[in-house]
Amino acid sequence: GPANQTSFPPPPPSLDILPPPPPDPMLPPPPAPPASATKVNKFPPPPKFPQSSFPPPPMDDLPPPPPPPEDAELPPDFLPPPPPSFGSYGADMLPPPPPDPIASFPPPPPGPQNFASAGGAPPPPPPPPPPPAPAANPSAGYVRKVAPPPPKRTTS
Repeated sequence: GPANQTSFPPPPPSLDILPPPPPDPMLPPPPAPPASATKVNKFPPPPKFPQSSFPPPPMDDLPPPPPPPEDAELPPDFLPPPPPSFGSYGADMLPPPPPDPIASFPPPPPGPQNFASAGGAPPPPPPPPPPPAPAANPSAGYVRKVAPPPPKRTTS
């Protein structure tokens, strides 16, 4: 009955003071409300084409665009040569290899280079020289031959 309708609480008034959502820039603006006789409309009417990227409508009094020229009207030099088939490429038809970009650099100057001045990592320290072999051992650089094992004695 009508008594059940009064059990619902009224909507909170905080929804009415929220600002309206900002208009979406991708959508056309909403139409302005109709101006009454006593109220001056402060908003200008929306433009007919809000999207400026659309081309203007064609005019009827413009001449039609010229048709594209046919390939037969072009001079023979203008046409690109037909690409050769894949199997017809020989060693003489391949393009030359590109020049080596590393070979075009000048060779580094001889002597130690200071890599720290170029902003790179400092050069590693030189390895220590190997200790000299004692001269008293003349067989240090030779491989000793191992004698074959003696033959096994069989017990009779």
